Amino acid sequence: MRKHHFQHFFFFLTMTCVLCVAAQCDRKITKGISFSESSSESSSFGASSPVPALKLAHIAWADSMLVKDAQSLVRYDCMLPVDGPEACVDSILGWIIPMLADSTAAANFRYTSEDDCKAFIERQGKAYLQMDYAELKSMAEDGFAPGMERDFRVRVAYEDSTCITFLITTYTYLGGAHGYSGVLGATFSKTDGHHMTYADLLAGRSAKQLRKEIREGLKTYFMVETDEELRDNLFGQQDLTMNSDEYEAFPLPGADPWLEKDGVHLIYQQYEIACYAAGMPAVVLKPSRP
Repeated sequence: MRKHHFQHFFFFLTMTCVLCVAAQCDRKITKGISFSESSSESSSFGASSPVPALKLAHIAWADSMLVKDAQSLVRYDCMLPVDGPEACVDSILGWIIPMLADSTAAANFRYTSEDDCKAFIERQGKAYLQMDYAELKSMAEDGFAPGMERDFRVRVAYEDSTCITFLITTYTYLGGAHGYSGVLGATFSKTDGHHMTYADLLAGRSAKQLRKEIREGLKTYFMVETDEELRDNLFGQQDLTMNSDEYEAFPLPGADPWLEKDGVHLIYQQYEIACYAAGMPAVVLKPSRP
């Protein structure tokens, strides 16, 4: 059995997970790296106390190799903080970088300037490309070469005068019946880089109330009306009778929530609580913060 070199950057899952954005993207490949800069903007949302602006850089890198008719493709399209309050930049990069690389490369990443981010992405992209190319070549020699793809995207999903939210989406296909998609988001304080969690974004809710709201949101996602219908769409919930005493047993998403303009987003990755065909069940809740 051939070994799949899956990038396990979603530590809370047992497999690589990613939002399948590749099918919706321009498939033209630009070899090499591109780079542009901008400053983060403040808006009217949230508190009005001013904080130093973050300098953001758009870093894009893509390359591919062919083995007979099969392609090995690696692509990065990332908006990263490269200057601003040191604690904030360090915290955001400390969350993003491990999602874009293998554990050894991420552990060795050291940030001193924006050029470090550019070099890191290019170096990691080439490493993935060479690794996948070698396996694809081996598979081709055995008469089967399905092609391989790794797609990493980072964007700013929300920003106000006090916080900023980054969203990571990836798609990975290394052979098999289908690729794997996943989404991770994180909201950070612009002042000190604090990574906001349930305690920050959904404070004041009991464990039972939070799970009840999530289950109601999942009914909307699955387009069902009753607890029993919801249970039938989920993994590992068939033994629950869905009465009020069991709400605290309902699993929360493995990833932290994040803030966007329409509320606090929670998402379950592929296979986390439902089958592959169910996608990534998601819920939006009213935030506790202004």
